[in-house]
Amino acid sequence: MYTDHGSELMPKAQVLRWGKSLAVRIPKGVAEQARMKEGDAVVIKAAEGRIELRHSNRIPSLEDLVAQITPENRHAETDCGPDVGGEKIKWGRGRLFAHYLKW
Repeated sequence: MYTDHGSELMPKAQVLRWGKSLAVRIPKGVAEQARMKEGDAVVIKAAEGRIELRHSNRIPSLEDLVAQITPENRHAETDCGPDVGGEKIKWGRGRLFAHYLKW
């Protein structure tokens, strides 16, 4: 179903309940024109009398990030000298205690 909006025809959709939220099914043609596909991350912005969806930079999962580690992009451990102040850690009775130097 389409509606006339000025000089262009725009698809119509209906707002439906999805659990405790509301949902709108995006017609295939609209998704293709916006270059959106299933699984894409979007930002939702409420404006006066309308809702805008925009592509969002996807936040990679830990698995995605770890999968990008290769021998070529790994770096060696960096020695920053001896531990001082709150960086100094010691173990005691199965618990981790921070050891602070007294000034």
